[in-house]
Amino acid sequence: MKKYYKVSIIIPIYKVEPFIERCAIALLNQDFDSIEYIFINDATPDNSFKILKTIIERSPRKEDVRLLENEQNIGLAKTRLRGMLEAQGDFVLNTDSDDWVEPNIVSALFEKINEENTDVAVSDYFVTFPNKEYYAKEIFKKDIDYNIKSILLGRIRPSMWRTLIRRDFYLKNQLLPREINMGEDYDYLLRLFLLTAKISYVPKALYHYVQYNSQSITKSMNDSHMKDAIKALQIFEDILEPSNKKYTEEFKTMVIFWKKMFVLDNSYTKYFYTIYPEANKLKYIFNDNGYGIFQKITLSFMLLRMPFITRFIYKSYRWFKKNYK
Repeated sequence: MKKYYKVSIIIPIYKVEPFIERCAIALLNQDFDSIEYIFINDATPDNSFKILKTIIERSPRKEDVRLLENEQNIGLAKTRLRGMLEAQGDFVLNTDSDDWVEPNIVSALFEKINEENTDVAVSDYFVTFPNKEYYAKEIFKKDIDYNIKSILLGRIRPSMWRTLIRRDFYLKNQLLPREINMGEDYDYLLRLFLLTAKISYVPKALYHYVQYNSQSITKSMNDSHMKDAIKALQIFEDILEPSNKKYTEEFKTMVIFWKKMFVLDNSYTKYFYTIYPEANKLKYIFNDNGYGIFQKITLSFMLLRMPFITRFIYKSYRWFKKNYK
């Protein structure tokens, strides 16, 4: 007889050898009993999955663990999709295998979502660097419009990894991860918030989001990344389009900060000016948004047609972070 679970946790595994032990132990030591664990090996080339198997074998919860393996590397979005289709719990939580969680993340989110009879629950989180950690306080409200605008304005980090979702809700609404190579969390959370009437919010940091590669402000750009970035913006615009331009101004703010990835490589700087040029205004940089003053100043030089200054500031900052951690 198949065992009943209240919550399923999905954990893709790929190149996380230094982190998987801490991640797995934290998940297996939850203070909530009814959990199905779905670890999926996305054809990782290192010893991550081998280490994981050793940890699971020692755990009293090993009977609650399912180990799945992809025949070849298919990426995070497809692996999450596989996990969400395989899940049997009433609710589903996604986590990243280089992060770790507090022992009560499941119980706190589960209690809140049932107390308020919602389909979605989120929490605050910690951002973790090698030698420091800070509390990321983000305000979610019952007003869904506020939450969507907060994502677009950079006040809320869109993330699947601290979000508990009712499984029937995402299956009924076909709310599953899509195959995009950039901005998959934006894609998922925007669709999610537009479909739900309200969300539950636990104002406690229950998740540790690891940012060990802190010197990387943006991805190094190439033709593939450029196309992925443009495709992602088009997808976000399509998601918001049925809202009758309700979020147009906030979307433009998101666009100009998203386009900072075109800045570091001179070969792609022209796309900053030609992709969504209507967003290239100082008012979208300096409105009431959640982006830092460093980003605002550097992007201002782009609007002044001084990209060389922007590149110098970014590269100096990256060098400083690399050499003075």
